[in-house]
Amino acid sequence: MQKQVKFNYLWLAILGLGLSAQALAEPNQRHYLALSQEQGQILWLQTGASPSINTFNGQTGALEKSVDLTIKPEQLIMGFTPDGFKLALLEAAGLSILHRTGKTLRTLQVPNLPKPASSYQPAMAITNASGTAQVFYAAQTQQLHVIHTGNGKELATVELPKAHLLALGLDANMNKLAFVTQGKVGKADLQVYDLFKKTTVKTYEIQAPAAFSQPVVFSQDGRYVALLPQVINLQTEAVFNVKGASGSAVFTANNEALLFASKQGLQRLDLSTQQSQPLALNLPANCRTIVADDISADQQRLAFASLCSNDPQTLAVVSFLDAHTGQWQRNVNLAKP
Repeated sequence: MQKQVKFNYLWLAILGLGLSAQALAEPNQRHYLALSQEQGQILWLQTGASPSINTFNGQTGALEKSVDLTIKPEQLIMGFTPDGFKLALLEAAGLSILHRTGKTLRTLQVPNLPKPASSYQPAMAITNASGTAQVFYAAQTQQLHVIHTGNGKELATVELPKAHLLALGLDANMNKLAFVTQGKVGKADLQVYDLFKKTTVKTYEIQAPAAFSQPVVFSQDGRYVALLPQVINLQTEAVFNVKGASGSAVFTANNEALLFASKQGLQRLDLSTQQSQPLALNLPANCRTIVADDISADQQRLAFASLCSNDPQTLAVVSFLDAHTGQWQRNVNLAKP
């Protein structure tokens, strides 16, 4: 799997503030999870009226630190960086990179941001696996800009067709970019663009997704992309659907399976047979709603976070899996702040 999306790509991460009914009802609330290299800690962020970064012990789940964030309505939290040390925040001045303490480290210029920046879509950062590059959509000019998140340099500009943009994705190594635009009625065009050759490799016709409901996720070998509930074989052009998908797609590092959340829990789809089956995560009955995922910086561990309802002690359960095979390893209960 790659951090694409979740920051998709990655970068997929979680933060938490509590599980009141009012908080869960907030329409723009998102959860982010990050596995920090620092002492194996787990970072959790839940956007909303009073966001904070909570740091938990990666072994025991005990809360070690909580940092309140001062976020203005016109600012947009885009998720953690893949290293788990920083947070991406979009605002009028551009893309700000915040340290986990809440301090702004730098602000990078981003062309043609909407006003306010909080209305920007897609809301989740679309990056390569290392998080050194992020893709931005300029609706006014119908362009994509690939920005270096360290120095702010524009690495690439891609002209989009004159059609409504529905989804974006970037592969792990920043070789290829994927974008989905509205096609004929009920259909969409998925285009895979080579950033080095500066040309479209191929266009695939798929079912039109809801705008920015999911990122386009590449498998590490580049053979597949997923835009749930659709999975596309880029070599054969075959498109098939997975049933009941309700969360982001995560490919295993061995390129044999796709993991995704559903109402029945985490599912594992065998890419060769196109058959899926539930994965046993050994979760409590009240902790079944998977809301975020992340991959460790060394690409060895996957983590899926499940919210716990009506639990006075547990905020969420983080399930660790082998990133290569998708095999479950252990759970960590995050203590409720």
